[in-house]
Amino acid sequence: MTLILAQQWRLSPQDERRQLKVPFVLTESYQKLRLTFSYTPSQVAPAEALPVITAALPTAFTATERAKLQAADFLPLDNLITVSLACGADYLGCYHNKSATQQLWLTCDQSSWGLLPHEIAAGPWEVQLSTHCLRSHLVEVNLRIEAI
Repeated sequence: MTLILAQQWRLSPQDERRQLKVPFVLTESYQKLRLTFSYTPSQVAPAEALPVITAALPTAFTATERAKLQAADFLPLDNLITVSLACGADYLGCYHNKSATQQLWLTCDQSSWGLLPHEIAAGPWEVQLSTHCLRSHLVEVNLRIEAI
């Protein structure tokens, strides 16, 4: 196993709804590429989530609907970051899910859900982290890319 990249980030609500582009270069071809991705916390602490939910209720529901709702009805609130992968100009997909720990892989014949099989060729590659929802004060993100 060859370590291609190991990177960490500390993100906050200011980083929400952005694409964090992570370019990397393979200097040779490989048989398999593995991405290990995680972030914590996966859920927003209730003290941080309730003001966000309360502020969103007027834009999501009518006054009549809101009268029957409480912000706590929408707990837990999840942070959500997804991972997509590209090789040069070839977009290879994204596994959209709420799992805060993911292990994605691909070979020329098979791949994990959300990714297309593709040759693990030398050249430019890119991972994109899409920060759909970041409402915790601090979200720690880890990405590790390995090749065989």
